[in-house]
Amino acid sequence: MGAFWRKKSEVGKENSLKTVLITGSSSGIETAIYFSERGWNVVATRRDIEKGKETFGGNKSIDIVLLDILDVDSIRNAIQYAVEKHGKIDAVVNNAG
Repeated sequence: MGAFWRKKSEVGKENSLKTVLITGSSSGIETAIYFSERGWNVVATRRDIEKGKETFGGNKSIDIVLLDILDVDSIRNAIQYAVEKHGKIDAVVNNAG
């Protein structure tokens, strides 16, 4: 997992927004909207990403990413996506389950 994390000095200054990764956003959409309205980058994860596109109505600060908390590769891919796009993950909210 160490390859997904960057040292603070490596994070680009162009993205000063905080980033939150939220699991289980199928049932926890309010959490994603809460963070988005407060200026955070949101990586909202769920097992069915097609439904997510409709749920968030094209909100540009919310990325919908496939994640099944029982699948290790899925978890790695979601973390990697968040770090590559936003440079870091500042918080994780576990709504899954």
